[in-house]
Amino acid sequence: MLIDTLLENGVIIHSTSDNHNITSIFKTFVQEVNSQEKLNSGGKINVIPIVAYHSVQDANLRDSTEVALFSEEMRYLHDNNFRVIRVSNLGFNQTTNNLYVKGL
Repeated sequence: MLIDTLLENGVIIHSTSDNHNITSIFKTFVQEVNSQEKLNSGGKINVIPIVAYHSVQDANLRDSTEVALFSEEMRYLHDNNFRVIRVSNLGFNQTTNNLYVKGL
């Protein structure tokens, strides 16, 4: 099912098992946001990387992302020409089972 593929391949979860190791988390982030390249081809969108944050702060809490890491991740997305879209701008074609960006 398409939604299962999205959740397996598009959702980035920062693991706390590495004790907020910024280098390790950033490396995983880059791998995950780029994993969609092998699944999208010929202009067909099969997978969209989804990035979500519970909180951004330097509190070293379980579900928080450090400010420096957040900044580095946003810089990577910008420098590598990722586009930010709202979920409300996504559509799903039930006939073809494909996602699409509304207005394209």
